[in-house]
Amino acid sequence: MKKLGTILFLIFAIFISAQLSPLEKVLEEADAHYNKNEYALAIPLYKEYFENDQKDYESYDRLGICYYRIDDFENARQNFRRAALLCPVDQKTKLASYYSNLSAAYSHLDDNGKAFDYALKAYRIDQTSHTLFNAASMANNIGRCTEGLKLLDDTKLPMENEYNALYGMCNYREGRYEDAIRYYELFFSSFDAKTNTVDFIIPDEKFILMKCYIKSATEAENELSEERVQKITTLYLDLSKDKVTQKKMLRYLAVEDNSWNKNEISVRLVKNLIKKNEREISAKDKIFMKLAEKGLKDTYKIADDYLKTNTITDEKELFVMKTFRYLGYLYTVIGDDADTTLVIAEADIKKLKFLFDDIYPKKDYTDEEMLESMLIPLHTTLDVFRKIAKTPENQKIFVPTVRKIVGDFPNTKYRDFLRKLMDAGYLEN
Repeated sequence: MKKLGTILFLIFAIFISAQLSPLEKVLEEADAHYNKNEYALAIPLYKEYFENDQKDYESYDRLGICYYRIDDFENARQNFRRAALLCPVDQKTKLASYYSNLSAAYSHLDDNGKAFDYALKAYRIDQTSHTLFNAASMANNIGRCTEGLKLLDDTKLPMENEYNALYGMCNYREGRYEDAIRYYELFFSSFDAKTNTVDFIIPDEKFILMKCYIKSATEAENELSEERVQKITTLYLDLSKDKVTQKKMLRYLAVEDNSWNKNEISVRLVKNLIKKNEREISAKDKIFMKLAEKGLKDTYKIADDYLKTNTITDEKELFVMKTFRYLGYLYTVIGDDADTTLVIAEADIKKLKFLFDDIYPKKDYTDEEMLESMLIPLHTTLDVFRKIAKTPENQKIFVPTVRKIVGDFPNTKYRDFLRKLMDAGYLEN
């Protein structure tokens, strides 16, 4: 009897399959590709299906996901929107899902305002941990941290660990670094990649925590506890295992935000961190760190050694290295306490001229070729001597020296400008 029932079931299934219309077969094939993650193959089949049926909101959503998965976010947005418009309002879970997908598409299209609007709509009609996280996260992305925090504070949903990361980010953005640290430490202490439902990029989250530690140390009035120093050191070494993240940290400390150099506590902290893996830091990054420490004169030897031991084919990198070498030597010659009594030896002036001229491989550049960034060595030189002179009247003391160093600048317009300026006895107009 059981065997007969099985046979009848199979016959019935074959009969049902045989009754599929050509249009339904197209949809069935599209769904089959979709379920196998073969998104590029599914797209033309869904489009063929929609030539005859334009009310199937669930299939519009799947087509949107196909486009989303191949990074075509504009077409993804259009189809998520169709799904949301066609979806019955009483289908709250599905409608919230379509709004969430719309939010994600807008986020990838760099329209974070609309991304937040749709994430908030999704949360309003279907309050789940997923829609709450998206709404608070999107609020954070557009700098509306107060709204993001209010959503988290007011929710009646159970507390999830991923919210701690959002609390941490919001407090970081608001400048409450100790609060941010507390939430991020909670997040990482409970984080489990196997059970986590949010696609966190963990090195990025840890990098934000590192920024919070540095910013907090910058504001510190008392020495950091050994426990805090150990936590920071452990995190720094952990992040340094990934060379890309290590480089991001160094560039952040050296270029993006080097305010840590204004506080002895944070200066000691950062210097000790750098020493932990100093051998692994490239010569170029060491130069950036020296700049951040206000030790520009120390960059001369590093840049000079780098140029002697490396064949640099990238023109921008070569320009940067030679600029650092020149400026490093300039600051070495001038010293820390230079004033109007400064006298630079002729041998040093000749070397400075050589190093300055060597920055520019051509003897003459057109105005179009002379990019703004290529004027940095010139502007910095003039600025250095202006600061030593302190007053416009004292600038004439250094005009002969500056003329010898930069007077042959390789651009007619700027060369003429310098000549007229210095003939008048000034280093600024």
